[in-house]
Amino acid sequence: MAETIGHDDPLPKSVCPICGRHFVCGMEAGQEECWCMERPVLPLEAGEGGACLCPECFDRLISERTSREA
Repeated sequence: MAETIGHDDPLPKSVCPICGRHFVCGMEAGQEECWCMERPVLPLEAGEGGACLCPECFDRLISERTSREA
């Protein structure tokens, strides 16, 4: 589940460009790893890239794109 912004939370939050949810991207927060490193690689389509997605949108896109390839 996406994390919400909290006043006591020291980790910087990213905003998902698809749904607008706030979440922690480990790389942007300066951590050694991120939750996305445990997921399959998301095949990018033309014009995509650059912005991190929240876990829910990331998982949905992986599901959609892998089902198209099957």
